[in-house]
Amino acid sequence: MKNFISKTGIVLVIGLLFSFNTKAQLTLTCESGNRTTDQAACWGFGSTTYINTIGTGTHGSYTITGNYSAQSNQLTNPAPTASWVKTPWMKVGSGNITLKAKLSAVNGTTRGIVFSYIPYNPLNPPYFEGVPVIYDSTKWTAINVTVNNITSVIPAAIANSNDVYKIRISFVGTGGNSRMISDDYVIPGTYWSDPSNACIPLPTIQDADLDGIADADDAFPNDQYKAFKSFFPVPNHFSSLAFEDLWPAKGDFDFNDVVVDHYSEIVSNAQNQVVEVNYQFKVRAIGASFKNGFGFELTNINPNAIRSVTGAIVEPGSIYNIAANGTENGQTNATVIAIGKVTNVLPYAGGNVTGINTTPGAPYTTPQIVNIKVTFIENGVPGTSGAVNVSQLGSNTFNPFIIINQVREREVHLADYKPTSLANPALFGTLDDDSNPAQNRYYRTKNNLPWAISTYESFKYPIEKAEVTKAYLKLIDWVISNGTQYTDWDTNPAYRDNNYIYTIPQ
Repeated sequence: MKNFISKTGIVLVIGLLFSFNTKAQLTLTCESGNRTTDQAACWGFGSTTYINTIGTGTHGSYTITGNYSAQSNQLTNPAPTASWVKTPWMKVGSGNITLKAKLSAVNGTTRGIVFSYIPYNPLNPPYFEGVPVIYDSTKWTAINVTVNNITSVIPAAIANSNDVYKIRISFVGTGGNSRMISDDYVIPGTYWSDPSNACIPLPTIQDADLDGIADADDAFPNDQYKAFKSFFPVPNHFSSLAFEDLWPAKGDFDFNDVVVDHYSEIVSNAQNQVVEVNYQFKVRAIGASFKNGFGFELTNINPNAIRSVTGAIVEPGSIYNIAANGTENGQTNATVIAIGKVTNVLPYAGGNVTGINTTPGAPYTTPQIVNIKVTFIENGVPGTSGAVNVSQLGSNTFNPFIIINQVREREVHLADYKPTSLANPALFGTLDDDSNPAQNRYYRTKNNLPWAISTYESFKYPIEKAEVTKAYLKLIDWVISNGTQYTDWDTNPAYRDNNYIYTIPQ
């Protein structure tokens, strides 16, 4: 499909997002009232059961909070395998594990809680548990029935790891017959068990930069601030823009006054926010004596959404007023002057002709690529007006234009694309222009011909002074049909007269 106005949408790549936000956590309150219910959710219990508020002991209610708490066996064994509560498989976060605990009676020699983490071992079915690693413990310095707030720091060895673990909380002691009552467990991390498959771990993604995007889906697997690439207009392929520069007069209508190939790569993060856009522009032809400029507006994008613009070619002291972030001052929408004068990147090669790369037999100038980076987020920090979502850079956002002969108020855009804030609206409706801003009609003649063309393929432009309709025989038919007929008007050899099309000299 071809058009005066490029309609190719941005390719969106949306990955499966897993967050290691420290706000993610597993909790166990025992309020299910039935240990079997929590076991179905992959919690484990070793010689530990649930008790409720029915009945009280010598030292008050059995429970700590709510109607139910967990209670261990009698604490007569110092081994951490005797009585315990074990989490489901999880991606462990960072911070503190917390719970509440008290003794059921004042007796015994030692009482304490031991914390271990259990790594995943794929070679040890059916539970796939590796050897537990004890990393912390707490001991009752005085045997009493006071409720204690227990805290244990998650060790750095497992915090925010991409691997899965279980946390085992063991109740230990010697002497007497008191038991450990516990409640209100909070463990930072993300639940990673599959209750429908014997509570084995869910598949684990490899995510080297911990941005939540699997390395296999991450275009930047080692950069936490970047995740995806998308492309405009066509992936890995130059498209073209061709302009007439005598607007509002029709001119010679050869569409070679400024011919620019373009291609852009959009880089976004795990939240689908635009990090940067890398533009490539190649000026291929200048069939005019005017010193035209070339720029583009990002429609509906606040200029302050952009952190910086690098690579633009604008001479000091030019007609352009450039802000500190590289966008043009005085614009409602973010506007970038990519090339102040196109002749600065495609210089005249001589031959006693007016244009550059438009006259057969004249010397040829090899086009060079101008690379421009527009940065929206730098090291995770967006522009002052906030982040821009990839969806905001749709096909109609990119609004390219030329500035005629260094007169800033004279712009030429694609058909029906609005001018920037610095254009002079008084020029609409003069000479051959039939624009009507009230109807969102811009840069068209009375018979709908434009002053700028956009093609998905690299445009084979006409030679100097050859009207485009002589080179492309079905162009008018395509325009009259409003783009429904002869959609291959520019690529089908049967619809071209090569006698009027410029060919690079060999």
